[in-house]
Amino acid sequence: MTEDVFNVFIENCIMIQTIDLIHCSRIKKLILFAKENNHFRKLTIVGCQDLEEIWIDSQTLRSIFYHGNFVVVRVEQGMQLYEAFFYFITFKNYMQATQLESLVSDLSKVSILTTTHLFIEGLIESPRDAEFRDKQYFFINLKELHLFLDGGIFCNPYHIIMFLKKCPCLIKLYIDLNDYQLDLRMYWEMHQKHLLDNCNHKFSCLKDVVLRSFKFLPSELELVKSILQRATILESLNFVPPKTMGCSLLKRQDALKYKKLFDSWRASTKAIIKLDENYVEKTLHNPTCL
Repeated sequence: MTEDVFNVFIENCIMIQTIDLIHCSRIKKLILFAKENNHFRKLTIVGCQDLEEIWIDSQTLRSIFYHGNFVVVRVEQGMQLYEAFFYFITFKNYMQATQLESLVSDLSKVSILTTTHLFIEGLIESPRDAEFRDKQYFFINLKELHLFLDGGIFCNPYHIIMFLKKCPCLIKLYIDLNDYQLDLRMYWEMHQKHLLDNCNHKFSCLKDVVLRSFKFLPSELELVKSILQRATILESLNFVPPKTMGCSLLKRQDALKYKKLFDSWRASTKAIIKLDENYVEKTLHNPTCL
């Protein structure tokens, strides 16, 4: 499909409810103006390697699913998106900070967000004007966050907690660590650990946390500590260990020795903390095979 064909399709199919673009290699700039369509609800874009820009204006669109290289995405103001799935594989070209900040601004009112480490690493403490500073953004309606860290570069517990601070209504958190090891190198030890230890922010809405591919590494325990100490009404924390050949790499008795440590950290006495080797994520319904 070419850009011209797609534009004709959008202009004439005003009853369409969903659009799936899978491996459409001839589209570089996707312009989706669907103001006349009162039925359009869901857009899925997967594996469109030549895509560079996405511009969307639809008052009825509720869900966007994107899987591929980082592209410029602009969503017109006034849209009422409910769910956004942006699984960025890599930066095809150099990404300016303003491009990601614009996307964050456009997605600031979604209720469910799925994304990768590139999203967080592009937002937290990037150098600008020879200084480090936090970006000014908030996800004011976000209730559920799914974060995939595979392929991360410098993401660590500090970056994740600072991102969560921007989600005041977050109820459910799902983090897939895969093979990534959170970065606790020199900058963490000299600067970020102290900042995190002195951060008094509380997650007053967070109830459910799932950490997949959790290996009980020191860096992962730092993340758990930071969450448990701040989640005042937490109800459940599930560790899903990695598996090989269908078998867990972590024995149940290995997790039990951490019980006293977790109990000393948790701010919520009713939180149930468990190792769940057979956990199945019911709410994540992405359009690709991750």
